[in-house]
Parts: sequence; structure tokens; C-alpha cells
Amino acid sequence: MKNMVSLAMVFAGVVGAAELTPDFGAVAFRFDDNQTIKKWTEMCAVFEKHHVPLCASWNTDKILNDKDYQQLAKKMVAGGHEVMDHTPVHNPFVVNISHLDQVEDAKVHHKDENNIYLDYKFLPNPKGKPFTMKVKKNVGEPTGDIGPGGYILAQNLEDKKLYWLVSNAKTPNMYRIGDFWAKDGVDLGEKEYQFQRVETRKGFDFYPENIRFIVRCAKRNFEALGLPSPQCWIQPGGAIVFLSAEQLQSSLEAEGYISAGTYSVNASGKAPKFTCNPSWKLERYRMQWGDIHMEKDSVETAKTLIADGIARRRVMIAASHMIVRNYAGGWQKFLEAHDELLGWMKENQIPVVTQATLAKAFYSNCLQISGNLLPDLKRDLDGNGRPDGWAPAKETSIQDGAIQFKNDGNVFLIPNLGGATSGEWTLTCEHNLPKGASLVLSIVPMAVSAKSGDTIHLSLAKDLPASFTLPPKTQQVTITCKANNLQGNTVTLKNLQILRKK
Repeated sequence: MKNMVSLAMVFAGVVGAAELTPDFGAVAFRFDDNQTIKKWTEMCAVFEKHHVPLCASWNTDKILNDKDYQQLAKKMVAGGHEVMDHTPVHNPFVVNISHLDQVEDAKVHHKDENNIYLDYKFLPNPKGKPFTMKVKKNVGEPTGDIGPGGYILAQNLEDKKLYWLVSNAKTPNMYRIGDFWAKDGVDLGEKEYQFQRVETRKGFDFYPENIRFIVRCAKRNFEALGLPSPQCWIQPGGAIVFLSAEQLQSSLEAEGYISAGTYSVNASGKAPKFTCNPSWKLERYRMQWGDIHMEKDSVETAKTLIADGIARRRVMIAASHMIVRNYAGGWQKFLEAHDELLGWMKENQIPVVTQATLAKAFYSNCLQISGNLLPDLKRDLDGNGRPDGWAPAKETSIQDGAIQFKNDGNVFLIPNLGGATSGEWTLTCEHNLPKGASLVLSIVPMAVSAKSGDTIHLSLAKDLPASFTLPPKTQQVTITCKANNLQGNTVTLKNLQILRKK
């Protein structure tokens, strides 16, 4: 098939084949942080049972001298799994003092006997409202509302330093105070201070030479652990400034990284990840933070999320920290849930690959879908009674590839449909729309988080086929269909197709 990417995975412990095409999405399972050897070993065994890899995101300064982890690393590489750079100490501004010999041109703020603390560019303009806080050593209590967030970065207006204020659900109005590098143990005495919130997404820049330095530290750790050089960088969470794809891309590319997991520029923190149109190359440096969370999603929920995502051509990340203290049945049931989900995916030929594989396959070449842009009306992999990828209105029926409805208003919705690259397209379908009725298909062209052009309205009451053009930078579309003046007649749509114009 033209434009098909065929990638065969042949590993010592994971043997199988994944055929990735722009007509179908794919899933990578990523597990973050330095879990116990037992957890890694048992989770890897589940994935190897189904001949697919997982992605392990490690903080390598913390395990560098751990012989058990060194053995684990060798086994995971032999098993075909991917180990990713989660920064050396779970903080992009800190590394162990053992890396002092590599500092070279890095900009260091300060260091102590344990760590090197990297400097940053503070852009003071994007600030929030000021507030007062009663402080006792490293705990503060605001005297008024300081706004939402469990992790708040604020400037102390007296000493001009930056501090992280961290609350929890049990004491929502009490904040533990740590410094900019998330180090506890600060002592501000017992006093009332004036603070001012700082916009973390717009208030900082990170020196490129510091990114290069921290990545070189990680790469040296990988070599010492006997691991291949990392290809993916994963942003840590918590009381830490989140770096953007724009800040990271050039430095990561210079160090041989092909992908990153960073938070989106949009307010939700979730960026769409699609298998088509990698013309905006930042896409492969935004592959964060989960479409599926097995700590909270049931197997059935995960199946639906995956089935819909695959139908909409999503590159999906199943993200986990293996935290099971509140998981019904504990660790064993958590393993069984992954076993069941992977078995279902194997049965339905849904690709499970590494994040590096996704980045290479889908964000290196401009791939175009070969057939109908719309999801298959006959495919229901999760068995929930509706076609994967479609959201029919309450009174709309979809059976055997035909769409039936008799009420005015919304007929169906297909949100965030990937594969809709710029260029000319043609809509065709068959219908029995009564005289005087109208049926309009509305197509909203979207880039990653904003419209790429005006909404396109196509009338199905007029002569078909209907041609339209998607504008440059289009990454996805949202499609809605609305009916008017049906007068109680049942309308049937068949052979609904949107094809690239030849």
C-alpha cells in the first residue's frame, strides 16, 4: 500500500510484527519513575507474553550504582523494551554533583555537596495577583484566596526569590514551602510575607546549554547502565516548571533525541497526537501525558478509549506510575488488567509499539491516508454497540454501515479526527432525504489547539459529490451533521465517504 510504514519488531524476548499505517492509530504504554525490580519484572512479563514492548521512564542518577537495576536494564533491553530519559533526578533543573566534570558551558545557579542546581531565565512580566501568607518556617497559610492549584510558583516580594507552594487534599489551605528547585527545608522564620503568583508556562525560559548538559548527564548514565542511548525525553511532574516543546526541540535534536513527552501549550495540558501531517515537527516533542490511565480506567473504559482513538487515527499514550494502593485487588489485579487489555489489542491487531517507534513512523514523513477519512461505520472493536470513533445523537441509529434518524437537530459528531491534512477532498454519500429537508455536514479544520481555517458547510441536499479544501496547517477536523425540516421522515445515509481528491 502506498505511504504505508511497515515496521517489524524482532527482539530477543518480544517477537512480533507491527504494521503501522496512516490509516490506523497506535498505542505506546509508558511507565514512569523508578519502580521496584519486582514490579518491572512482572509487568515486563505481561507484555512479553503478548510479544509487545513497554516504555520505562527512569531517573538514572538514582539507580546508577544499583546492581539490581543494572541487571534489570540488560534484561529489558534484551526483551525489546524502551528505556526513556525522565531526567537524572526527576527535575530538569537539578543533577547529581558527580556530573560536575561535565558542566563545561552550562549555567549553574549554585551547588552543594550532593547536587548541581541549574540557573534559569526568569521573565517577570507574566505574574498573577499578590497575596499575603502567614509563614512559620516552611509552612504557610494564606490570609485570602490565592487561586487554584496544588502546585503554585510564587515570588516572595521581600527577598525576590521564587518558591513552590504545595498543598494537599487534607489541608487545602496550608502550603508546604520549597525553593525553586523543589528542595524542602527552607526556613523563612515566623512572619507574614507578601507573595505574588508567577505564570509558570510563560514566566520562564531555560538556557539551551543547560538542556544539553542535563541530557548529556542522562546519556552518560545510560551508557554506565548498559542501555542504548535514550531517544525520548519525558517531562517530570510535580512542583517543577514544565518545559515546552519549543524550548526543548533544538537541544534534544542536537543530542540525538527524536521525541519528548511535554505538556501542551493549551490550558487543558492535553495536546492531540495524530498519525498524519507531521509538518509541524513539534508534534513529536509533545507526546505527553496519557490518553489512557490504567490506575483509574477500567479495562472496558480503556478498550473504548483505544477503539475510538484508533478509529480517529490517534497516536495514543497509556501512562502509568504503577500506583495501586487504591486499585481494587491491588498489584495482581493491575497486572491482570493489562494482560486482558493487551490480549484484546492483539486479537484486534491494534499496534502496541514504543514511543520512539511512533515518532519515527509518524512524525518523520508526511503520510497521507489511502481511503475514507471517516471512521469505518461497521467496526465496533470494543463491542459497545456503536461504531468506533463516532458519537451519534441519542435518536440516531447506526446499523450495518447505515445511519438512520428522523429528528431535526444533531445527527452525529466525530471529534478530533486525524488524517485530515491540507488539500482537496470530496464528499460522497447516498441518502433518501425528503423534499424540503436539509442536511448539513460541518467540518471544522484544526491545527493542534486552534482552528486552522473557517468552518466548511456542505449541504447533502444538493448534488453530490461535493468538493472542499482543507487549509494549510490542518492536523485534524471535527465533523458534525445537522438535519432540519425532516417532518418525521426517517432518513438513511449510506456509503458516506470523504476521500482525497485525485
